[in-house]
Amino acid sequence: MQQIYRYDLKKLVRRLMPVRWRNPRNLNWYECLLSGMNYSMDRFEAYKEDALRRLSYNGQTCYLEKFLNDVYDNTQRRIQIKHDESSGVFWYNEDEGQAPIYIYNESESGTTYLYNEGEDFGALPDGIDFRIVAPASLSSKESQMRADVKKYALAGKTFDFVFA
Repeated sequence: MQQIYRYDLKKLVRRLMPVRWRNPRNLNWYECLLSGMNYSMDRFEAYKEDALRRLSYNGQTCYLEKFLNDVYDNTQRRIQIKHDESSGVFWYNEDEGQAPIYIYNESESGTTYLYNEGEDFGALPDGIDFRIVAPASLSSKESQMRADVKKYALAGKTFDFVFA
């Protein structure tokens, strides 16, 4: 499938030219006349590769993150997409009348923490679906990054940028 648009101009000229006209002068003349097609073909190939690359990205987090890193931070790949990690799931609700669920052994004493108080859980402000964390050196390209993310993100999804 990759070779469907590819052709060899010299071979094509030789095959399509009548036998009685196949001399070096005529072959060179037709190749010279058709050399503009090589330029057009090279531009078409470049466009096709770019279009296939752009079609490989979509609104999924992993592909969107890959796209941003490919375009804006190709060497260090420091751009990350963070989602709200506070799911609102309750382990135990007293109104349900269920027995409490312990997540530690009864032989352990003291208070058990699932996380440190200083950890940032990425709680996003209301109305924000995801946050793009990028290095501060890319803050000048925020408008272009915003336009690119809007192109690939699902409709209705909201996001913001944090440059650290």
